[in-house]
Amino acid sequence: MKAKFSPSVNIIRDQSTTIDYIPTPNAKRVAQQIADLSQSGFRNFSIIGSYGSGKSSFLWAFQRDLLGSSDYFGLKHKNQFEFIRMVGEYGSLQEKLSELIGSAPDSKELFKKLKKEGKQQVLILDEFGKFVEYAVRNQPEKEIYFFQQLAEFVADEKNNCLLITTLHQSFDAYSGSHLSEAEKNEWRKVKGRFKDLTFNEPVEQLLFLAAQKIGSKKGDQKIIKQNLELQDSFSIVRSQAEFLSDIGSNLWPLDIFSAYILAIGLQRYGQNERSLFTYLEGEFEETSKKQVFIADIHNYLNHEFYSYLRSDKNLTDFNGWKSIANGIERTETRISGNIELAQVIVKTIGLISMLGHKGANVNDDFFKGYLNQYSSKEIEAALQELEVKKIILFTKYNNAYRLIDGTDVDFAEEIKAADKEVGDYIDIAAKVKQHFEFSVVNAKAITYQLGTPRFFEYVVSETPIQQTPKDQIDGYVNLVFNTEFEIGELKEISKDQEETIYAFFNNSGDIKELLIDIERTSKARLKNHFDKEATKEFDNILRSQKALLNKSVIEALFSEQVSWIGKGEEISISSSKTLNKELSKICREVYSNTPQFKNELVNRHILVGAVGAKKPYFKHLVENSSLEDIGLPKDKFPAEKTIYLTLLKETGIHSKKGNSYQFTEPTNSFEALWKKCEEFLESSKKEKNRISDLFDILSEKPFKLTAGFLEFWIPTFLFIKRDEFALFTDNEGYQPELTESHLHAFTRTPKDFKIKAFDVAGVKLDLYNKYRELLLLDDEQKVNNQSLIESVKPFMVFYHHLNQYAKTTDKLTAEAKQLRKAIEKAQDPEKLFFEELPNATKTDINDLLKDQDQFDEYIQKIRAAIRNLQSCFDQLLDRIELFLSEELLGKKNLEFAEYKSLIEQRFSSLKEHMLIPKQTALLIRLRTPLDDRNSWINSICHVVMGKNLELIKDKEEVIFKEKLRSSFQELDNMVVLEKERKNDQEKLLKIDISSLEEGTKGQVIRIPNELNDEALDTMNNVKKALGKNKNLNKFILLNLLKQQLDD
Repeated sequence: MKAKFSPSVNIIRDQSTTIDYIPTPNAKRVAQQIADLSQSGFRNFSIIGSYGSGKSSFLWAFQRDLLGSSDYFGLKHKNQFEFIRMVGEYGSLQEKLSELIGSAPDSKELFKKLKKEGKQQVLILDEFGKFVEYAVRNQPEKEIYFFQQLAEFVADEKNNCLLITTLHQSFDAYSGSHLSEAEKNEWRKVKGRFKDLTFNEPVEQLLFLAAQKIGSKKGDQKIIKQNLELQDSFSIVRSQAEFLSDIGSNLWPLDIFSAYILAIGLQRYGQNERSLFTYLEGEFEETSKKQVFIADIHNYLNHEFYSYLRSDKNLTDFNGWKSIANGIERTETRISGNIELAQVIVKTIGLISMLGHKGANVNDDFFKGYLNQYSSKEIEAALQELEVKKIILFTKYNNAYRLIDGTDVDFAEEIKAADKEVGDYIDIAAKVKQHFEFSVVNAKAITYQLGTPRFFEYVVSETPIQQTPKDQIDGYVNLVFNTEFEIGELKEISKDQEETIYAFFNNSGDIKELLIDIERTSKARLKNHFDKEATKEFDNILRSQKALLNKSVIEALFSEQVSWIGKGEEISISSSKTLNKELSKICREVYSNTPQFKNELVNRHILVGAVGAKKPYFKHLVENSSLEDIGLPKDKFPAEKTIYLTLLKETGIHSKKGNSYQFTEPTNSFEALWKKCEEFLESSKKEKNRISDLFDILSEKPFKLTAGFLEFWIPTFLFIKRDEFALFTDNEGYQPELTESHLHAFTRTPKDFKIKAFDVAGVKLDLYNKYRELLLLDDEQKVNNQSLIESVKPFMVFYHHLNQYAKTTDKLTAEAKQLRKAIEKAQDPEKLFFEELPNATKTDINDLLKDQDQFDEYIQKIRAAIRNLQSCFDQLLDRIELFLSEELLGKKNLEFAEYKSLIEQRFSSLKEHMLIPKQTALLIRLRTPLDDRNSWINSICHVVMGKNLELIKDKEEVIFKEKLRSSFQELDNMVVLEKERKNDQEKLLKIDISSLEEGTKGQVIRIPNELNDEALDTMNNVKKALGKNKNLNKFILLNLLKQQLDD
């Protein structure tokens, strides 16, 4: 049965049909990938490719191969498979699959039915995207969960199943904005269970298919050879000459240019393979011997895709097709000669500019060689008339024709006329600098060798630059345009500019002419600014001129016009390759301490993919440094693991020692970097260093490492060395522990952190161990952060446990106050031990070990100061207790229980309801059945002073005692009044008046209730007689009262 061509394959409809299928290398690759990966445990595959790329045809051929009825891909293990085939539709996959295999829609029943013994079940879901589109818009939580269930079922080896799907775009592209964040997370889980296989055919693949399809046709070998020569001379299409030579004969009557343009056009506007075979089966006649030209391809594409080409969907080539249409229309009204030939030229120029090589030289010679059906004279005449009628324009800078839209401007004449305004003088350096469009150049050899990208920037100047490269720039290629500058002077300057190589232009005549042309064109453009079409074309000319300028400058660089100077010597640079080698040499010498670190994810100036790896990397580093691979999973390779492998494992910094993994010094190219970082630590012994300084040091020669690398290296190094220095922040001072948060902060705000290496040896070490002896800790041979924290912690805990009174009172020894201040203000543990504590006791540490007695005396002073701080509150309690017993009770040497009992007896007659609230509260506290002296006195202080005893200041101690004395007197008065009370028909008042001359006089006054009104009237009369001076009023009233008491 003869194989047939079908523009669209259906895997169900065509499963028994013989199709003319040609397996491409891409299809063979995908088939082999499925075969190999399925043997390795992968069972869910997603073939992703654009419309018409041949995915359905591939599935048709792949299943026939597995069934043993064909041999397209050379697969093994045939005749061991059974197939379930589905073509996607907008609906529920679970429902459609259940219906297909005759199962209830319940997932358990469905999977039970899918499971087969013996042969492997292959489930093929073509157009899977339709099921996916339905899922994201209809009950996504249910549908997506079924996708997940299906993928997990297939992934289970014992279910003996394989799932192959096809998609036009990736899973992520289908989700859009229809899913919630939770649903998107589930979607990612589904995506993660599929192995994506790309299925986009390159243009060469389509040409290969066309050659396979046409195959037996043999064309005019002379023309085929001539076209290959044209391609070699004019670079019309972007493809390898060897490939074009191999397939040229098999494409006929398509020539290599028309075939290439057709393939690119079908990729861009049609459906790749599908559209190609449609063309070959339709337009293309097997018996045809006539050559198919580029113009013929224009006619086909214009006919087949007319609507698309002229719609706003054609973003890339809309203007190009519009220009062709305008050009064709203008030939019909303006050309008097061969209109057909003129239109062929317009179509050819237009299609090559859109679909051919951007650097194609579409000139007279090309047309004379390519349009073999016309004579050279005909072609010359057509080109000349098209140019005169402003339909096409030849630009010498591109050596090519281009289409131009409607304008009457004569570009050549306008540019020539601008010569008067421009003149012959031009500032070459300034203008080259203005128009030079060179990007930075990568020093390839050194970048490949060490992994750190090295970039040189082109700088154009009139005098040699003398500057230090910063950030992403590692050096300069300085193009010097100054004929008056002496080359000897340049050599002298270059001796101190080792990162710069100078290109001194001895003769820049050609470049000067190009710059003048650019100025002329700019002037002509300005003159015709009102003509939009002309302005657009002038812009095209300027772009071409500037491109030619760049090309000419580069070509001049490697000619006798330029002398290359570096480090005071003249250098031989004959090509861009030689220059690049020299740039690598410069980097090797200037940045000699750069380590070898090949990790493009990290070794870059701006982190992108590795940003998210910081958190897990630092977390594993801090928490699992003693584990293999710092606890990272063995069977997975996330970004943080590749960073660990290249930064720590391959460098030997993290390796196994005994039963655990430890950090050690590197044994490779990292040695210089390690040493420099250790020197930085060492330099911080005398004075704190900011971490930002280390970033700066390593960002300069002889290192100049990338910012991305340093953001991982510096936190890692500091973590490894965390026991050898103390860490400080500007806001919070000493940080006793280096945490994951600190490592993150080092990369964001390194200037906020300081480190200080421990400088503890000799006398300091002996003194340090004396401190540890005082704290009942073991001696140390070397101070580290852990032992320092262990030593300083008791002092900090001691201060923390002091109550507020002990932290503020001045009723201490001078040493105790200074010790307290030293611990309170401590910002640096090392400074606390070796400066602030000795200063607190006015001791010179250099004298301590000269005399053991002095050392012992110093330790005793520390101990005495600590005891003073610990006991000062108890001393306050003792003073209050003494005041209670001796001054308020008149007894000496009383125990707590004794004086408490006496106080209770003293006020036993008082009834709480007879007192004012303040007196009642005090009486309750005095009677409280507490056995703890401290708590009892504190409760009294709280009533009298309104605060706990430990919160009172030194000056408040006297106030507390006086208030307590006054409160006791008030209660004593109340006791007297209680004894005098006879009945409730009178008011009682007790009055005491004291003076220096007569002492204290007291009396109880009784006032019957019936005299209360009379008393109020008399009081009002007396108040009226008094003046405004309150002190005088009090004196008068007290004297009157005294006289009454005396009488």
